[in-house]
Amino acid sequence: MRKIAAQYLFTAVDKPIKKGIVCLNDEGIITEVIDNQGFLNEEENLEFYNGILIPQFVNAHCHLELSYMKGNIPQKTGLPQFLNSVASLRERNIFTEKEKIEAAKNAEIQIRNEGIIALGDISNSTLTLEIKKSQNLFFHTFVEVYDLWKKPFLEVFENGIEILNEFQKNSLSASLSPHAAYSCSPNLLKKTSQFSNHISLHLQESENENFMFQHFNGSFVKFLTEINSNFEFFEKKDTSANYIFPFFDKKTKILFVHNIFTSQNDVEKLKNHFESLFWVLCPNSNLYIEDKLPDVRMFRNLNQKICLGTDSLASNLQISILSELKTLSQHFPEISFAEMLSWATINGAEALNFHEKIGSIEKSKKSGILLIENFDFQKMKLTNESKLKIIA
Repeated sequence: MRKIAAQYLFTAVDKPIKKGIVCLNDEGIITEVIDNQGFLNEEENLEFYNGILIPQFVNAHCHLELSYMKGNIPQKTGLPQFLNSVASLRERNIFTEKEKIEAAKNAEIQIRNEGIIALGDISNSTLTLEIKKSQNLFFHTFVEVYDLWKKPFLEVFENGIEILNEFQKNSLSASLSPHAAYSCSPNLLKKTSQFSNHISLHLQESENENFMFQHFNGSFVKFLTEINSNFEFFEKKDTSANYIFPFFDKKTKILFVHNIFTSQNDVEKLKNHFESLFWVLCPNSNLYIEDKLPDVRMFRNLNQKICLGTDSLASNLQISILSELKTLSQHFPEISFAEMLSWATINGAEALNFHEKIGSIEKSKKSGILLIENFDFQKMKLTNESKLKIIA
């Protein structure tokens, strides 16, 4: 049995507890959370740390299999050029399968060292299967499908099902998921929606995405034309959100990712349609690609469930939720750390269906415990010097 305390205990579901104690059994399961009203007596075997205690993080959006692209794609080029760079790296095939797997393995180690306990991971192949079988993390794999390259949608769908089956037959949590509005035909969306009720979809990461649906023109159309895409299935819409939501049942659990150019009108429509809706923000990736952040204040004002992700090492310098929190804190100083922490923990756990096991410091959970040092207790904020240690 361990008893662990610090200046403050942040459970991610309640107010911070001054000098709170969390008790863990030998398996790391939380047996008790003690609030001594800010008073702490010396106790035998009590571990006290100078900082704050929080649950380990949940990264709701990552592309582990793209880890080999780290440092190979320039920053701030905009999404169409970024996608073109990703496609070019894949087509040139200058990295071996062994190198790709090794890069993903190294990234997974770094992820665990960053205090991340769970990952919502996008996969286009089984490259990360062996990593996930080790179960060092809670993984939910979104097997991603898209029919940009004039492949028959049924062929794309069936290939996705084959990959999905490989994960599921190894007892790994996984579901089939469309990539984005601009990359999926109506037929593929219909087929996917009939098969899957848990999806993650890239939404409005670029202003060009909405422009494409409004005017059937612009840099997105240019990029898609260059890769020989079929545009026959696209219909003009006010926004890409209007194209997506009619295909999916209201009970679909859906994670919309990035959302840089998502408007209040889009959010209103989507939240009125879906019963289980999550907005995944990847701020450092957004700055890396588009040099712009989502309208976080708008999502908060509409009481939306926000989660945090990192995207991949192709579009981020590191896979660190602490770094994402620092970026958000710098740009939105009015938002409390306690609120942002819920985005980085319990909300992500719920989005990935792991919330009964992890995501908060509550009795019977095995959420892991992190210590955050160099915390500003006066403002109750992270600082640039804040760093983490894994305590349990």
